[in-house]
Amino acid sequence: MQINADLTLPALEHETPGAWRPTPDTDVTRRPLFRIGGEVAQATSLVRYAPGSRFHAHTHHGGEEILVIDGMFSDEHGDFPAGTYFRNPPGTRHSPHTQEGCLLLVRLWQFVPGDETQQAVPVPGWPTAGQAAPDAQQTWPVYRSSTETVSLIWLPASQRWSSTVPGGGEWLVLRGTLMTAGATLAALSWYRLPCGAALDATAGEAGVWLWAKTGHLGHLPAPPASTQG
Repeated sequence: MQINADLTLPALEHETPGAWRPTPDTDVTRRPLFRIGGEVAQATSLVRYAPGSRFHAHTHHGGEEILVIDGMFSDEHGDFPAGTYFRNPPGTRHSPHTQEGCLLLVRLWQFVPGDETQQAVPVPGWPTAGQAAPDAQQTWPVYRSSTETVSLIWLPASQRWSSTVPGGGEWLVLRGTLMTAGATLAALSWYRLPCGAALDATAGEAGVWLWAKTGHLGHLPAPPASTQG
């Protein structure tokens, strides 16, 4: 299966009910954003766990990166609320589950060779109900390496944002709206630009919260062989 597999092209995926697909485990669905491969794949997806659901124990041979967007995600290591960011490098194993349900952004098989950073950390600046947004544009870096930067970004109402992305970039709208490339991106819209592209975007009337990852597209490893898990 290939979804937005050509990294030299821009890609845009809006939130639509029909985009959610079943997984091998009951009550867990996913919305593919980028995918090269079958059930084992190099992939970026939104994953939704229904309340009381769980996913089978598994090892991440190619590594896994997770952002908890909503609800409470749990495994044998603890309970992790919205605004938790994980890096589980190749070889790590867990048994995910949830009591109240949760929504995740999940990236698989996208660790640079030799990257063994493991963490589960709260995202600085993560917006909570009733919290006032900052008056000005703000960026909270969550993870940095020589090949990538992961950040939470706030753009106030009608703020224009222009930036070049030499190493490419991906953005997920968490709250609010963003206008770019002639399209309006609402909550859970995903946008990718290739290496060397320029981003020119404007926040909507209520501002916009974004999850951003930049610099990484030129460093992605090869997709997994179909026999690997």
